Amino acid sequence: MNRAQKNPFLTGFLIVVVLVAGALGYLVYQSLSTYTAVSEEYDASVAKLQSLQNRTPFPSAENNQRFSELTKEYQQTYRTFLETVGKMQISLESVTPQQFQDRLRAVVSEVEASAKTAGILLPESGFYMGFDKYKGQLPPDTAAAPLARQLAAIKVIIDRLIEYKVASIDAITRTPLPEETGRLQSAAPQQQKGNPPKNNQRPQKNQKDEDPGILVTNPFEIVFTSEQRRMRQSLNAIVNANEFFIIRNLSITNGALEGPPKNPPAQPAASYTSIPGLTPEANPDKPDLNVVVGNEKLTVAAQIEMITFNLPAPGSK
Repeated sequence: MNRAQKNPFLTGFLIVVVLVAGALGYLVYQSLSTYTAVSEEYDASVAKLQSLQNRTPFPSAENNQRFSELTKEYQQTYRTFLETVGKMQISLESVTPQQFQDRLRAVVSEVEASAKTAGILLPESGFYMGFDKYKGQLPPDTAAAPLARQLAAIKVIIDRLIEYKVASIDAITRTPLPEETGRLQSAAPQQQKGNPPKNNQRPQKNQKDEDPGILVTNPFEIVFTSEQRRMRQSLNAIVNANEFFIIRNLSITNGALEGPPKNPPAQPAASYTSIPGLTPEANPDKPDLNVVVGNEKLTVAAQIEMITFNLPAPGSK
């Protein structure tokens, strides 16, 4: 008898090992083939992408015409965008410091008269639209125009509050504009030619030449007191205004710090009108319902950002 017949277990084990090794070899071969195909496809895609990125359109008449059409379409879309944005923000007028101060006084007088007619209370200490600093002094020359634009924006919001007849306008606080602080006016001393900076320090950048960016935010805060319904109407009117206003923070304080009593005092009995043949009905002039919430006044502090876009001059590219 040969060895296979003498030891059948060993023979069977070797056969199983050979079969498993063959299956594993086949799977490895299949995986390697798949990996090679995927790798070649990836390399081909990368090469095609690089070729497309580095290639310029062939200068045929058809391509040139299509390029010209796309350029005109882009320019028209860009002009339409500039016109739309320009209509949705207050323009920056050329205003002198004296003209701004005169305009400020006129706006304050107009707002005070409108508030008095509507029965809206203003601060007893004085109301100057948040521009108290310029009640007796002129702003810097470069700040007059931005201040006039911000004054117009704040008046838009104040007009909404007066329109919906809030109870009172309590305060307006502005964050000073960069033009007011002189940050856009100050310039670093010029280094004399041929003299290196001392202590190996780099020469400071001229802040006057800094790019303010395409988007500028000017925050201010308005505090007013109102009933709930009028508060909602006022805030919706501010958000839906034609200008770019963002209510960044909103703080609401209830005027009634204590909740309604659990056992309210008894209300007088409702009067009834007796009509022959009909069930007596309550007199609508004397309802028997006692409203315990919803009549409180709310103090609202809204931090609002006026967004302006530095649009290029008309006709510029």
